[in-house]
Amino acid sequence: MARKATPVGRFARGLIEDAPIDLILGVFKARGPETDNEPDFGLAEVLENETGGAPRDRILETLDLFDQDDLTPAERRCGRVRNLAEGKGVASLDTIAKKRLSNEEFIEYENQLDPLCRSIWTFINARHAFEDAESFYFARQYRDLGKMYDAFEVELGNTTGFDAISLDKAALATKISEVLELKTKCTVTAMEELENKLSDI
Repeated sequence: MARKATPVGRFARGLIEDAPIDLILGVFKARGPETDNEPDFGLAEVLENETGGAPRDRILETLDLFDQDDLTPAERRCGRVRNLAEGKGVASLDTIAKKRLSNEEFIEYENQLDPLCRSIWTFINARHAFEDAESFYFARQYRDLGKMYDAFEVELGNTTGFDAISLDKAALATKISEVLELKTKCTVTAMEELENKLSDI
């Protein structure tokens, strides 16, 4: 007989297998404005009242009783936590933690067992720092793709004069590199210069 498919996603299952029990409970208990309708899984009560079997197995058995839709927000949280616990996510979280956490918080952050524990701890105890680290992580991913282009639309009533020739392109490039913390050299080219080059062809 085929085994019933589990509603527990791979990120949630991986976290349950790898993280300490108290941090697992914290992730599944965490809530935000986007998870108002998420059910209470009652995992802490299950671990307190049922002593048979390994704690991780009991957690998985309890979650198996819920629908996949009920577990989707928790699966997303587990995926977010995992992103900052692997690869460049680790460095991103470390960088932001040093800047955003208080001295006491950073000491507790560093005392966590491993990158996964640090990511979970930050998600539970310093959500603002965690979200800043996420933004930093994704910005670095896009930056590593290579050239970046952006376009801006200006309402006609608010237009102002712009002299591409007098633009200090070196200073602007330096400022962009500083703000985005780019590792490679940034160059700036004004549109009027491009138009002049095209007209000469």
